[in-house]
Amino acid sequence: MNYKVLPFSQIKHLLPVDSWAYVRNERNDGEFENESVILLEGDTRLDSLNLDKPLGEESVFIVLVDGNLVVDSYIYNEDTDGATGLIVFGDLQARNMVVGGQEIYVTGDLQVSELFWGDYNHGDLTVAGNAAALLFIDTEEYHVLISFESASGTNSGTGMTLTKTCFKRC
Repeated sequence: MNYKVLPFSQIKHLLPVDSWAYVRNERNDGEFENESVILLEGDTRLDSLNLDKPLGEESVFIVLVDGNLVVDSYIYNEDTDGATGLIVFGDLQARNMVVGGQEIYVTGDLQVSELFWGDYNHGDLTVAGNAAALLFIDTEEYHVLISFESASGTNSGTGMTLTKTCFKRC
């Protein structure tokens, strides 16, 4: 797998201006400038993604995917107090996601074929498109923002599809 490890200062201009990492860095005089970021260029497929030690790398602040990301099994982390963030410029598909303690930002659609569980108040999920999951759980004040807009205009996931109406606890 080809990827680059770069300092935050070299990728910050790529981030969505409303992302937590971008906003906080700007407000705090470059607080994250020297933090490590894994950059995956192009559409990427992984068996799994451990956000405690992504791709075997230690002390990573963000995994940035410039393209769609497909994870065949699970995206997860155990450390919910400052885990590695995940920003995907495209769609994100995974079988399961059990996450918390970091920013997860998807500029496209989020498709989770089984379980999405977001835990802890240090965790944020932002999806600019649509979201679908068979089972969606958020606990311990996990923050969720789904814009329900999609470049494709459709949401082809199976199971529960989150919509503006349904997402408000249908």
